[in-house]
Amino acid sequence: MPSLLLMTATFAPSRVIGGRRAERIAVHLSRAGWQVTVLTLHPQYMAPFDPDFRVEGDFEVLTTHALMPRVHARTLLQSLRKGGSATPPGTGSSQVPAAQGPVGQFRKVLATKARKLRPGIEKSLSLLEFPDMWMGWGPFARRAVRGRKFDVVLGTMPPFSTAPIARRIARDVGAKLVLDYRDPWCEILSLSTPNPKVAGLDQHRRHRELEDACLAAADLVIGVTPTICEWLRQRCRCEVALVTNAFASPERPPAPPDAARRPQRLVYAGSLAYGRDLTPILLAMAQLRPAFGPGDLRLEHAGPHGQVLREQAVALGVDDAVDDLGEVSSARALQMLDGALAGVVLVPPVVEYGYPGKIFEILGRGRPLLLVARQGSDSARLVDRHQLGWTHDAADVDGLAATLRRALAGEAPVPQDLDQLQADTVMADMQRRLAALVG
Repeated sequence: MPSLLLMTATFAPSRVIGGRRAERIAVHLSRAGWQVTVLTLHPQYMAPFDPDFRVEGDFEVLTTHALMPRVHARTLLQSLRKGGSATPPGTGSSQVPAAQGPVGQFRKVLATKARKLRPGIEKSLSLLEFPDMWMGWGPFARRAVRGRKFDVVLGTMPPFSTAPIARRIARDVGAKLVLDYRDPWCEILSLSTPNPKVAGLDQHRRHRELEDACLAAADLVIGVTPTICEWLRQRCRCEVALVTNAFASPERPPAPPDAARRPQRLVYAGSLAYGRDLTPILLAMAQLRPAFGPGDLRLEHAGPHGQVLREQAVALGVDDAVDDLGEVSSARALQMLDGALAGVVLVPPVVEYGYPGKIFEILGRGRPLLLVARQGSDSARLVDRHQLGWTHDAADVDGLAATLRRALAGEAPVPQDLDQLQADTVMADMQRRLAALVG
């Protein structure tokens, strides 16, 4: 029985979307006869997490802490400003009451001095925490598997510090190294470090040299989209394989909505960070008034940025057709899709190389997608190739309104070649590639 160490910073019960891929890898490889050990962080490091969210499978899960100086420094500064003592990730959630009298005055003096020193502290920590703040996971990860043997070490990214940590562990245990890219590394570096010069060093060059070293040590490199794979092939000497994200067909597919049922629902569950914006959907809904009002079409939203959405809806005069449910459990977010007119997926320009995990969650519930993304992006090509729904540029409000009008009249896409995106097919391909590594 071949053995695999799967290194992932996010895993159940974390609700961070990157964890879904790692969970699927663990489940399917263990079913295929692999002895799978998942090495991950305690869930507090990857909030939000859902205590009731579990993944069932015949695999071992090892959780560790991580040394994160920058997070601890920020927590200390916050504590000094408030006069209390906040607790860093992974150590609990207790709070110490604010100090009074001389102790409180001393804390205020410390807080003032700390604020002045903060820029220098940040620069120093950025050099220590390289390539990212998760590099302090390394000593804990290595200690957790000390003395063990594995045939393959597979690190899925981001965070990108997973790559050098996995490289070191693979060397320690004499295993093949596989790097799995959910996002590109150097290609998006400018997003995380807009100023490449830190303490006189070119951070972009340092990142590229480290990534090149990890790629040179890899026996197999995997990318989730064609664009990511193309970027990696230009820098790799080993095979670069496309293994997309995937969806699992539900045991009981939800019943399709009745075309005559009112109101019909558009569903968006998730964050509005990184440039994601529901304004085009709201503008299209406003354009359909008065023919289709809140009794005909509603936008149902769950996530941490409800206030932003409500303010936008008020400004556009469609707040009566928006239902903000706040943050909900993973199970509830999936249930929202049942019977929906479409699930909304937003792909801002900064991440148009990727396949959002929401695409596959919506497919798993048997619903069409309404994708707002640049035409020609990887996601738009995927949706168009498999007829998964409708795609529009963010500026194409007229097109969005026309699509909603047709969907409300009963028009629905007919998906094609879905077997290519099903988890059993995709994971079987990955399993074959991994098995070839170990002969």
